[in-house]
Amino acid sequence: MNVRRLRAALQPALAAVLAWAWFFGNATRVEEAQETFARHYRLTDAQGRELLQTGRVPFAFEDPDSYCWLTYARDAMENGRLRVRRADWDNAPKGRPMHWCQLPVWGLRVLARAAMARGEPLPQALETAGRHLMAWVGFIGFFGAFLLAWRLWGAGAAWLFLLCALPMPFVHAHFHPARPDHHGFQLVAMAWMWLALLGARLGWRAPGAGKRRRDAALFAASGVCAAGLLWLSATVFLFVFAGTMLSLGATFLAAGRENGAAEWDGELWALWGKVAAGGALAFYAIEYLPGHFTWRLEVNHPLYAVLLLGTAAALPALGARW
Repeated sequence: MNVRRLRAALQPALAAVLAWAWFFGNATRVEEAQETFARHYRLTDAQGRELLQTGRVPFAFEDPDSYCWLTYARDAMENGRLRVRRADWDNAPKGRPMHWCQLPVWGLRVLARAAMARGEPLPQALETAGRHLMAWVGFIGFFGAFLLAWRLWGAGAAWLFLLCALPMPFVHAHFHPARPDHHGFQLVAMAWMWLALLGARLGWRAPGAGKRRRDAALFAASGVCAAGLLWLSATVFLFVFAGTMLSLGATFLAAGRENGAAEWDGELWALWGKVAAGGALAFYAIEYLPGHFTWRLEVNHPLYAVLLLGTAAALPALGARW
């Protein structure tokens, strides 16, 4: 029995080591590849001067959006502001307002502060933060998903998820160390949202089955993740929301026709919609209060909270009618 408990305790630790090695190992390999390349190509005058001054060639990020996020973080750190409200370096000479979710900016700032505490100057600290941001997001996101799958379905399902998800090309692309961006955050929010819904069987239970409190907690957690996904990108959220509703409808076609085989608890979906709507409004307040309230539907907006409240009211009624 002690050996069995020890093995059960060691498996999450092994999964953490594997996820850490995967994401931070990728970051190390990309850094080494860029350093090798820098030693074999001819430097420009500007790069040569920087090499003489700092002893190093700057890390090259792959995506223009990555430099946008790094510039947001730099401006926020230099101005001492919690949120970035405007980008004067874009759309010259007028500049433009900033509407995107602040999570990547805050993540870069935390990592840059840690690098500065180790003695790195701000430009180098931001570069270090950019190289490590997606590794941290991937590690926390996938190890957290592993633990959730372990709790819901056991060790076999958790390992199947982790070993199948990590090698996927889109995971490597969206958590690439040279592409700090918000897409990895979206994937983590979507994965956690769906795992929680599936753990509660989309609201279906055998007649008389218990665990309603656990299912309610999972639906509430999924609602928070849905609000986070909406905060990160309304466009992605709408696609995921549509897929979720279609999947729920498919379960009615598959299981709902069998009388007495399963019971559907519409109140769980009412809870999901209310929590998601409340979270969406909270994230909107974090992002905008007390500033401007622009009508930008590609990002989070109170209209989406109205959609979620309508979902909370409509799904139980539609399920009962079915």
